[in-house]
Amino acid sequence: MKGQSFILFLFCCFVWSCEEEDVIPDGKTLPAGLSSFSIEELDFLPNATADRIYGELPSLVNEMSMLYVEERSEQYVYAWQQYFYKFSENFNLKAEFRFRYLETNEKTFKTLLIGLNYFDHKNKLRKQEFELPISIKDTADSYFSTFMNYYPEITLGDVEWEDVYELFPTKSTPAIEYGIDNYEKIYYSRHHGIIMIYYYNGEVWLLKP
Repeated sequence: MKGQSFILFLFCCFVWSCEEEDVIPDGKTLPAGLSSFSIEELDFLPNATADRIYGELPSLVNEMSMLYVEERSEQYVYAWQQYFYKFSENFNLKAEFRFRYLETNEKTFKTLLIGLNYFDHKNKLRKQEFELPISIKDTADSYFSTFMNYYPEITLGDVEWEDVYELFPTKSTPAIEYGIDNYEKIYYSRHHGIIMIYYYNGEVWLLKP
């Protein structure tokens, strides 16, 4: 009987060990005191492998697509998962959605970092970054107040949206890196992803159903 109990104990230890390995993939590093990203948290980027189609306001006749390319787990410090896309208007224009741990002087947040490429006035490829917290409670933190607004409900393009983040670039664009295709701001929904894109050239694009 004691032998059977010992074997059961070893089996439980083995299962527990496997579960821990499944939670934290090889090469991943967690900041002290934080847990890994759950499946529910990764769903903050909804339908991650789907393409998205946008129409230019006001008529929505002109279209551009953000096409899914791949999913990767590169070894950035405190990065968890990355999803990459390309824009139909120019395949050199990429979009990256990176789940990561953002360390500040006060605390560490689980966030989604969005990187969007554009061409500057010398036709050099640049990137603007936007960032938002995964947890609703963190939206009230003062750290995000300079480049993010949260709306439980908002109307954009005559459509009602829920759980929407108005995002501005996390850093101002130096004059040398400016281009007419710079992103002024984007709107992000936890249920749909990027739903609206504002460019400095005046163009506004809305996610189509």
